[in-house]
Amino acid sequence: MFALSLGGSADAQSTPQVTQAGTINGSPIRVGTRLTASGGAWSGPSGTTARWEWFACPANARSWTECFTRSLYQNNYTIQSGDVGRYIALNLYAYRGQPQNPGTSGRAERFTITSSTVAPVATPTPTPVPTPRPTPTPTPTPTPIPTVAPTPVPTPDPAFEVPATPVPTSGEVLQETSRHRRIIKPFPVVRMRGTLTSVGAKITLFTVRAPRTAKITVRCKGRSCPASRWSRTHTQRKSTLTRMGRFERGLRAGVVITVSVTRSGYLGKRTTFVIRRGAAPSRIDRCLSSKGRVTKCPAGT
Repeated sequence: MFALSLGGSADAQSTPQVTQAGTINGSPIRVGTRLTASGGAWSGPSGTTARWEWFACPANARSWTECFTRSLYQNNYTIQSGDVGRYIALNLYAYRGQPQNPGTSGRAERFTITSSTVAPVATPTPTPVPTPRPTPTPTPTPTPIPTVAPTPVPTPDPAFEVPATPVPTSGEVLQETSRHRRIIKPFPVVRMRGTLTSVGAKITLFTVRAPRTAKITVRCKGRSCPASRWSRTHTQRKSTLTRMGRFERGLRAGVVITVSVTRSGYLGKRTTFVIRRGAAPSRIDRCLSSKGRVTKCPAGT
């Protein structure tokens, strides 16, 4: 049994008095429970005040020296693991001026203790886990194989290669005419190949095959022309085949490209292409005199 005997309050009204002990609220009395103090009554001369004091005391404690101070001034206390097996004591202490230490003789105080000693944290009873019964494996329903729609094959853009057009001739045979008019030999061959687009054509191959001594000049008219003029002289040409890669690109309808293959003092060639929408480019082949004027071509060119 709890045997602690604590001092009572003074008799004279000239000193602080505690007329009623406080009440401990909170349950169960075990580790982790938060206890609160309420009630209690005290009086005294002007300047008298009071405070709550919390202690953990052994069951057979007979003096404050055997108790452990847990909290002063606070109106609440949470039970700790070190309080197991001890009573929790709540003391209401009234004083005037400087407070005295617990256990000091003559203090005006009244205490209350818990109804039982502190119990440890309750270990929860494990809930038995039922043995799971195996779930029967359902017979899988065969998944119908979806019919795969064939992937549409994109229709390629129509391809074209612009063939050479017949040229008006003077009726002279090339071999015979060469005695009177010198002609670039072999005579230049101009090729243009590509695909149609929604706005015109995309040129993928644009070449001239002519002797290295010939000069190639390209003129372009239209908004999508990459250049208005382009040329290669005999000093810039490394082979008989010259590729005009700058013009191998998308061109809009209405663009006019003129290719002239010339050599000073020789009969040359002029080919004109017109880019069209929905159709291969048109082509006109003509011969050029040694002075660069359009002239009739000898037979065989």
